[in-house]
Amino acid sequence: MQDRILLEKISKEIRPVIEGMGYSLVEIKVGRSRGISKVSVVIYSNRGVTLKNCEDISRLIYPSLEVMEEIPDLTLEVSSPGIDRVLKDDREYEIFNGRGLQIIIKETNEVVQGILINADNDYISLKNGDIIKRYRKDSIRKARLRDF
Repeated sequence: MQDRILLEKISKEIRPVIEGMGYSLVEIKVGRSRGISKVSVVIYSNRGVTLKNCEDISRLIYPSLEVMEEIPDLTLEVSSPGIDRVLKDDREYEIFNGRGLQIIIKETNEVVQGILINADNDYISLKNGDIIKRYRKDSIRKARLRDF
């Protein structure tokens, strides 16, 4: 519960900066080890994310995080989602609209892939060639970004 509150507080602080620069905030993780707090932030843009983009965003959000009492001895890592990221929540379907996606259907273990062309509250639509198919989100066991 405490971690969720901290993640929400961090998100509220850094999301406007990240979105103001034209990126989507995909994920925030906070970990602690040996008294050091590590905050990992994943950003995305359909234009791509370079190392310089990550450095620029890190430079802008670090001061806001550094003054938070809940994050002593801060280290910050800003990165892109990677080519084969596993989608972790429904919001990511909207963020990665237009990207290649591979899904595994729960009941059949069927592997399906295509370009994600639409996502709403309950369904996603994948396009493979000229064929578009809809899948219920709750029928998907795993979804992973793919370049093809």
